[in-house]
Amino acid sequence: MRQVGSRRASLWYAGLVLLGGSSYGLVSPLIKLSIDHGFDVEDVTDGQYLAAVVVLWAIRLLLWAFARLRGGERGESGARGEREHGERERGDVAPPGGRAAATRAGWRDRRQLLLMTAIGACGAVTSFAYYKSLSVLPASLGIVLLFQFSWMVMGIDILVTRRVPAVEKWLGALCIAVGTVLAVGMIGQPVGSFPAWAVALGLLSALSYALTLYLSGFLSEETSPLTRSAITVTASTLVIFLLIPPRLLVDGALWHGLWFWAVLVSLFGQTLPMLLMLKAIPHTGGRMAGVLGSIELPVAVFASWLVLGEQVAWLRWGGVLLILAGIVVSEVQIGRPANKKFQL
Repeated sequence: MRQVGSRRASLWYAGLVLLGGSSYGLVSPLIKLSIDHGFDVEDVTDGQYLAAVVVLWAIRLLLWAFARLRGGERGESGARGEREHGERERGDVAPPGGRAAATRAGWRDRRQLLLMTAIGACGAVTSFAYYKSLSVLPASLGIVLLFQFSWMVMGIDILVTRRVPAVEKWLGALCIAVGTVLAVGMIGQPVGSFPAWAVALGLLSALSYALTLYLSGFLSEETSPLTRSAITVTASTLVIFLLIPPRLLVDGALWHGLWFWAVLVSLFGQTLPMLLMLKAIPHTGGRMAGVLGSIELPVAVFASWLVLGEQVAWLRWGGVLLILAGIVVSEVQIGRPANKKFQL
């Protein structure tokens, strides 16, 4: 019975990662629509991060205020318990286990805060590097470079755990890589020569996204997903504002229609996927999240066909199916579940 419950929980968290990746897949069509309405990518990028910060912290503060109101209804005993809990958090009263336990808890909280900040910074670098590379590279090549994150996550996991993935993981990664090339329609297109810095930025976007997914697996469940998301997006916003100065705060674009696209893109590009993935990845692990996150491209292709009316050749649909097959193959055990450990 316990195994059945564990299996259901694993499927539940895997489903959350798939939903988060699917949400990311809607971002590209939405950004294209915002560009058609006269806004540039940099303003939409800044706007989506700003909107996500406002929305996540507003929800967090509303829930905090609601909890305080409910706490006041519990009477003096509840208030006394909250005061003691607050004193314990501030260090005025030692928690069970004494001062040593309080010190360990404090260091753990600081490490978690640094981890969330690092995840947010990596997410901002992903957006900046990807959009900057697209200023020179064709969109199809930019997507192919970004989707190198699927094997980069696996490489990071090998370096950290010193374990070689099972054969199905390699087969799944191969299917995803080939499917990506087909799904973006690169077959038969002239590639040409491009600046090395643009290609490097495309690969940097893949590496930073791989780090975002992998580091998320080390987040503690003691902090709520909402708080984790709010802190992470705040860090992302600060970094993205350094990389892309927020002109929208001074040129008035925000109040001339940009706010609508900023909120819409932030909903599917920051708020929802951040909540879903930071809830699920601590359970699934970063490596599995890297595979499941590949669902983004099939959703993007389907959304572009449905929303933008783009013509999608059968070869691209074949690539979509190959990516989906890679996700399934990667997560189905066809050999021995134990991986071999090696020494560096």
